[in-house]
Amino acid sequence: MSAKRKPTPSYLLHKQSGRARAVWTDATGIRQQKLLPGLYDSPESRTAFAQLQLEIAAHPHYSAQAKSSA
Repeated sequence: MSAKRKPTPSYLLHKQSGRARAVWTDATGIRQQKLLPGLYDSPESRTAFAQLQLEIAAHPHYSAQAKSSA
């Protein structure tokens, strides 16, 4: 049996670019990730992360791929 994934996003460093990224598992069990604007731990990336958390809480089936293609 595999480990249960967290539905809440994690705020992580994208080492290659120095930017922040969010990683979470959506309601269907698919791992999602999104590169956030601004450098890691900057006010811009923290604001984008807070907005992403609100979007995911409001829409559990939120997908980063569907959002970026719109």
